[in-house]
Amino acid sequence: YSTAANYFDVDLGTYTFKGPGDRIFRLTNVGTVAGKIRLDTIKLERTLVFNKGVNLGGGAVTIEGNNWVSQSTALTSGMTISSYNAATNTVTPNPSVDAATTSMLNSHIWKGSNITIAQTLANGDYTVYLWVMEDYQNNYRSFDVKLEGAVKGTVSTGVVGSWTKYGPYTATVSDGALTMDLVKVIKEPILMGMAIYAGTP
Repeated sequence: YSTAANYFDVDLGTYTFKGPGDRIFRLTNVGTVAGKIRLDTIKLERTLVFNKGVNLGGGAVTIEGNNWVSQSTALTSGMTISSYNAATNTVTPNPSVDAATTSMLNSHIWKGSNITIAQTLANGDYTVYLWVMEDYQNNYRSFDVKLEGAVKGTVSTGVVGSWTKYGPYTATVSDGALTMDLVKVIKEPILMGMAIYAGTP
């Protein structure tokens, strides 16, 4: 590699470069002769590892190719939820989704004040995604999402049936549990599903 000219002299084959943590960069020459490849910027990305998905208020489902557990199973495997109400609905999601995601989006937990969810996990870095659909009134609610005490974003719902996958929200666990607070801003916080991944983008 030439630091002055920012290029690699690459023979045929694949070369692997390891960065901090589990970041990996692979460079492949698929031609028939060796050559030079100019690189101005190299971005090394981590691979997120699926840890757990939970269908809040509902049963086990498969979402994005991952097996999610029911809320009842989650509550017997390290998850705790502060006082809440659970409900199901028959709203048609928009944009449209498959049957499993439709089922997940039509079960949920909600509360007129804050909701706290904690999941026991090994210490380390994690990424969280949340699924929220408005199922009551247009533009009805808004709430902040906190992980480990830090605000990571705000959920604001749209028209009935509209849904969003929120995240990635990242946090570092140092006490053996990932704690998430849904903090009321307008009306009741609501949550349909959540997925936890080990690592950060």
